[in-house]
Amino acid sequence: MERDAKIREFSEFIPIDKHESESFVFVHKDTLVIDIEEMFANELKEGKRLAVVFITKNGDPNEKILGLVTAWDVAGCRVNKNYS
Repeated sequence: MERDAKIREFSEFIPIDKHESESFVFVHKDTLVIDIEEMFANELKEGKRLAVVFITKNGDPNEKILGLVTAWDVAGCRVNKNYS
C-alpha cells in the first residue's frame, strides 16, 4: 500500500456504500473532536453503527486520507477525560 493511497482505490474490495448495518463519513481536517463524538452518538440513536470517520483535507472522499477515527478512539477520549 502506498502512502498516498485513497480509499476509493479499495472500493471493489470494501464497497462503502454497500454496508447496510454501518456507515462511513468523511470530514474536513479541522473538524472538532466533539463534532465527531456527536456523529457517533447520533448514529447510535438511530440504531446504526458509524464504523469510521475518515479525515481528509476538505472532507472529500476523493482526497488523500489524513487520518481516521473509530468508536474505540472516541471511547478512549471519554475514559481519559478529566472531569474534575
